[in-house]
Amino acid sequence: MAAELRTYGDTSIKESVLQQIELLTALEDNLLTTFSKSPAQNTVHSSLTETLRTPASQAVAESAVATLLARTTPVRVTNLTEIVAIPFGISGTQRAVSHFDYADEYTHQAEKAMLEWKNAAEFDLVRSTLVSGASGTAPKMTGVISSVSTNATAETSGTIFSESIMNGLLQLTWTNSNGEVATDFYVGAQIKRKISGFAGRTGSQTVTKDMMTAVNSIDFYISDFGEHRVHLHRFVFQAGTDATQRFLAIRPEKYSVAYLREPFLQELGKTGDFDQSQVIGELTLETKNERTACYASGYHLTS
Repeated sequence: MAAELRTYGDTSIKESVLQQIELLTALEDNLLTTFSKSPAQNTVHSSLTETLRTPASQAVAESAVATLLARTTPVRVTNLTEIVAIPFGISGTQRAVSHFDYADEYTHQAEKAMLEWKNAAEFDLVRSTLVSGASGTAPKMTGVISSVSTNATAETSGTIFSESIMNGLLQLTWTNSNGEVATDFYVGAQIKRKISGFAGRTGSQTVTKDMMTAVNSIDFYISDFGEHRVHLHRFVFQAGTDATQRFLAIRPEKYSVAYLREPFLQELGKTGDFDQSQVIGELTLETKNERTACYASGYHLTS
């Protein structure tokens, strides 16, 4: 047997990758694709909000002289546009050699950069806090979490997230927005699992028509304030970054993504034996009624 040629140690054997390249980083673009789109005219983007009088009796006596009521004008809600860019460069040699599953490295990297741009834009739509851009710093928008002020709550660190807490937060949105409650929950894995155990659920339940599938997940939740969709989102809570679990509930139609420049592939100047480009775009978050949203943090990481 020692004289027989074996495969072990033969470096000339072509490795098999099954002509498949697995994308290890998932694409997260729920808000970027769900929110409506609107144009931005300037780097400072404003929208207007208007309110009605607080409902109350306005009964008057017969033949009474009209008493004028105080009126209000619209209020500006302002945000800044943020430039999001994913630059990349490919050497001439790298473009010349052959690769598994794709012909041209530049095209491959451009496609990846487009997906990475969407992830980066989504990340800041959720988590960004306002930066003015003065003194050469990169301007940043106010993201969804930072836009919530009326119904923002910071629980005592270590508070156990519960169904009663969640319904209390929903009641806040219903009360403070005059009846327009948050319809969509955006949560990390731990809070998603907690919600799936609400309403007296324990363990798996068979709920499909053929009764052959065990289901232990809730994607829709019906509260006293209406129907709510539950979304698992990687950017609302990030392990190793956020000290506590977080809960975000919004009404998507109250937000828009305003583009000053929609994302596009921009070729950069050639300064050597390489091609360089970037995917670049400029956008901001338009908030139409933050009172319909709620955000709470401070919940125990694992309970």
